[in-house]
Amino acid sequence: MSNLVKLAQLLGIQDVIPTRDGQEQPISDATRRSLLKSVGIDAKDEDQAQASLLTLEDSSWTQPLPPVLVTQRGKRGIMVPVTLDHDTETLRWSVTLEDHREHFSEVSFRDLELIDQKTLNRRTLERRNLFLTAEIPDGYHDLRMEGVPAVCRLIVTPETCWLPTVQEGSGRIWGVATQLYLLRSEQNWGIGDYSDLKKLLELAKKEGADIVGVNPLHAMFLDKPGDASPYSPSDRMLLNVLNIDLNDIPELAHSTEARTLIESAAFQTMLRECREANLLDYEKVAATKLPILRLLFSTFDTEGHSELKEAFTSFHEERSDVLDRSCLFQALRMYVAETDSGFRESQVWPEQYRDAKASGVEEFTRREPERIRFQLWLQWTADRQLKRAHEAAAGMKIGLYRDLAVGSHASGAETWSRPDLFAADVQIGAPPDQFNPAGQNWGLPPLNPQAMQRDGYRTFIELLRANMRYAGALRIDHVMALRRLYWIPPHGETKDGAYVFYPIDDLVGIIALESQRNCCVVIGEDLGGVPDGFRERMAEANILSYRVLAFERGEESFHTPNEYPHLALSVAGNHDLPTLPGWWCGNDIELRERLKLFPDADSAQQAREMRSRDRAALMRAFAKEGLLSDQLDITSAEFCQASHEFLARTRSLLTIVQLDDLMREPEQVNVPGTSNENPNWRRKLSRTLEQMDKDESLSRLSSLMQSAVATT
Repeated sequence: MSNLVKLAQLLGIQDVIPTRDGQEQPISDATRRSLLKSVGIDAKDEDQAQASLLTLEDSSWTQPLPPVLVTQRGKRGIMVPVTLDHDTETLRWSVTLEDHREHFSEVSFRDLELIDQKTLNRRTLERRNLFLTAEIPDGYHDLRMEGVPAVCRLIVTPETCWLPTVQEGSGRIWGVATQLYLLRSEQNWGIGDYSDLKKLLELAKKEGADIVGVNPLHAMFLDKPGDASPYSPSDRMLLNVLNIDLNDIPELAHSTEARTLIESAAFQTMLRECREANLLDYEKVAATKLPILRLLFSTFDTEGHSELKEAFTSFHEERSDVLDRSCLFQALRMYVAETDSGFRESQVWPEQYRDAKASGVEEFTRREPERIRFQLWLQWTADRQLKRAHEAAAGMKIGLYRDLAVGSHASGAETWSRPDLFAADVQIGAPPDQFNPAGQNWGLPPLNPQAMQRDGYRTFIELLRANMRYAGALRIDHVMALRRLYWIPPHGETKDGAYVFYPIDDLVGIIALESQRNCCVVIGEDLGGVPDGFRERMAEANILSYRVLAFERGEESFHTPNEYPHLALSVAGNHDLPTLPGWWCGNDIELRERLKLFPDADSAQQAREMRSRDRAALMRAFAKEGLLSDQLDITSAEFCQASHEFLARTRSLLTIVQLDDLMREPEQVNVPGTSNENPNWRRKLSRTLEQMDKDESLSRLSSLMQSAVATT
């Protein structure tokens, strides 16, 4: 085995990738070198690979303690590898617990279990297992040794995530899900807002639903609102401020200038156009909201009530580390865009602003404090409104169900503020397979697993906390990233990538800890290429699987409701798939053909023939349940109702109905593999929340779901 291969394996780069025909293909040495370089490891030839390998191996011996150690609760003591000079006699250690209590002890170093030894720079070092006998509770603690400057972050976790019930066959839960920004209401400004979410939660609760799901609510780009994919955000730790309801900001009552502008004929015309448009116009919505938000912020700053200002200060102090860097970035990005629109992407910003430690950033912070404070105020306002939506869910078994994207934009706040955590210029995706012959490139940079460990997983923990905030459930997009991610080298083709492994046990343990602390159910979106044994590992941790009706099938038939796992969320579709009416009528196939997404006419015809077979197979599955006959002459409305009742009969703990399906929307929200050629993330719901309340569609769904759940 070459030094290059050894080095790549040490960094978690898998030797092979799956092929379209189910076989395995070795990755190239060029791929290895490129991916190693992206994480700061030089390996341009065998000599350099050997030197880098030795450096990495030696560096592990220069650290007396690992930077972080994650261990499960319930084990008899905790083992920590300690590296010291071989002639060390007494080892005195202390653990500072999260609540600031401390445990102290001392042991004979030579009495500890020997793991390995090495002579380095004429020093003989020994690595031994330190057995911590103290009772250390779940949480984040610090281990120190006397006379040693290193600190080991000790993370003790529960075995499983939180669940509202673990008794199979009882306590099953149903609810609805939507893309928040696509909601219509009589009061919003052309985009679904946090007050609309509050109304939807109230409406769903009234009808007996116990969960309401939404898209990722992550911070986007105010200077480029048309970059609308919620799965390619600027910062996953902050909120999308375009979803703020301006009618719910106290300062509106005190800003004569804002009210005068809103009441003007021109503004009312623009507002009406935003509301009535069938496709969400992000640029127009931003142009409508931002000037008013600036006026309201000015009123808050100069005339704001003291209690509100105290609440704002407390919010900032509570989350200052996360807020400061992201709000600074957005303020700087808006400034750069106003100064020179050619510098919108942070990778090509003037050198003095290119990352958070660049020379001009501190000077900008001193010069433009109001710009940064405005961004902080926007986040506080969004947080307050989301909190009110959460409070409306009181009494529901779960309430708000949030979504965490697998990554963030390469030009966003996350990469700008902490470039050391990411693999430079790498993008993630999926290798070529029978469904995507060219593979997939999602255009998002991956977190570097070694950097995550050096960081003590602090950023990962903040990410979980931010997205479990006000949530009773959290969906983790592409949950397989806990085990491995497909990295595509800089300037390489998708087929040139490789899988990189992540410390799954550490990450799952931390997820379990935050889930229990936040009483938050965790759902893992496990569609696509799932490694062997992965779903079983998730089930062990009470991370629910994500089961989509169209994919739950064998070669010839669809799975019966009893074949669905209990630890799962069952759903008819999602944002990347056709709606139920669209699937039944083949609208998605026609759209893909119009967009030239099929390689040839034969492929489109094959898709139609396959859909015809799938419709017949699904009708047979429904007929076995006594829901419909196995005839195909039914309406899309009948098909939707049967689909929902079928899902409600599954063993799944959670069943979700998409509002798109409830409203019989024919078009899907997003078509993967497209951008400007299709209006992705823009198609609004055809009915307002007020109309939904009056037309009793949710009431009928409630009766159907509760009846189906009661019979299984």
